Amino acid sequence: MQCFDPKEDQWSLRSPAPFSQRCLEAVSLEDTIYVVGGLMSKIFTYDPGTDDWGEAAVLPSPVVSGGSRAQPRHWLFRRVKTPF
Repeated sequence: MQCFDPKEDQWSLRSPAPFSQRCLEAVSLEDTIYVVGGLMSKIFTYDPGTDDWGEAAVLPSPVVSGGSRAQPRHWLFRRVKTPF
């Protein structure tokens, strides 16, 4: 994970993600970043304040890629099917 500090105008390395994927979607809600997609069947969380990763939920099937939006108590995912 890389983090940009606009006050210092520089990048820094943070804790590595507990997964290695591509085609991910990330949304923020309050002080947490939620990550889904990349053929993963879990929603991961990242807390920039503590630099900690966690798991928010297990999904019934993997999400390849698509769009996502988070609002309190509501998750919206649009799944994109792949030809393979």
